[in-house]
Amino acid sequence: VAVIDPTRPEPARVPDWTILSYGGLNTERIRRFRSGKYQTLLLDEAHAMADFTTKRTRALLQLASANLPQDPERFRSPGVAPPYRLAITGTPVKNRVIEIFPILVFLGNRGALEYGRFAQRFTEREGYRGGPPQGGQNLDQLYAEIKPLMLRREKAKVLKDLPPKMYSTLFVPLTNAEEYTQAERDFLTWVKANLGDDAAARA
Repeated sequence: VAVIDPTRPEPARVPDWTILSYGGLNTERIRRFRSGKYQTLLLDEAHAMADFTTKRTRALLQLASANLPQDPERFRSPGVAPPYRLAITGTPVKNRVIEIFPILVFLGNRGALEYGRFAQRFTEREGYRGGPPQGGQNLDQLYAEIKPLMLRREKAKVLKDLPPKMYSTLFVPLTNAEEYTQAERDFLTWVKANLGDDAAARA
């Protein structure tokens, strides 16, 4: 096992397992991982590639040899991509449906159309001022397409494998408690002056 540290030279011999942070992925390492000597590419916290426009996402797609129809040369890289790819995440969609698109492309899903067509089919409207498309639609169709690729473990199924939940209450003394107290007084004074006594009492 080799843990790649950007500040140290890499081992000359390709190890059985190589662990690399997202920040350590560069052109040279993409070329190394596409040498044909790696069989599996496992992406932890795969939602880190949710934004299709970032350098990180584009580097990962290049590593996986994911060529998109609208720009087939952009992600093409010499060598051979690892034939087996896994993407692990607890939140494949954090805020927008479009965020799952890069993950599907990374996995080599043939059902993932080019970006524009995917957005038109599964999102509701264009993003604000050039931002990512918003909302979602046809979600039953999307789920049907990704279901064969997805192994999902729900909380209810794994709860028995987890230890009991533990709570710890820590009291942290404030070194500037008087400032907080004065801020509270000022706020209540403002509420009373602008919204009345009843509002100040509720506050």
